[in-house]
Amino acid sequence: MTENEMRKCIEENLQDNVFVEAGAGAGKTSLIVKRIVNQLKSGIMPDTIVVITFTNAAAEELRSRITLCVREACKDPSYSEPERANLCNAVKYLDRMNISTIHSFCFKLLQERIFDAKLPMDIVLMEENETKHKHKEFFREWAKQLTKED
Repeated sequence: MTENEMRKCIEENLQDNVFVEAGAGAGKTSLIVKRIVNQLKSGIMPDTIVVITFTNAAAEELRSRITLCVREACKDPSYSEPERANLCNAVKYLDRMNISTIHSFCFKLLQERIFDAKLPMDIVLMEENETKHKHKEFFREWAKQLTKED
């Protein structure tokens, strides 16, 4: 399959979940935005779409570009009236689309199943700098334990 055929498949095969992986500047964001516009155009509701990325900046970029493209697509005369109606309806619910980092997505799942996961009620999602600090602290303590055992 050529790259163009792969892109077309990702944009138009809306029934399957997809994982998009490519280097910087390869057009991942544009491809994902086009796919989501096509999903919304077909009548899929925003709250059933999940987009997971690695950084908060990437999640915000996706949210911003999706919102802009869907608003513009509402007025696109090349789409049929039902497609434009689906897009215009979707605009009202775009804030319900789950666009987040893997950490935020998993945190949300854990919050929804906090009792099943046997977690305390006051769990919080650490910021990136806190996480780095905790990792260093953990490995420092771990190294001390290794030294004590030897």
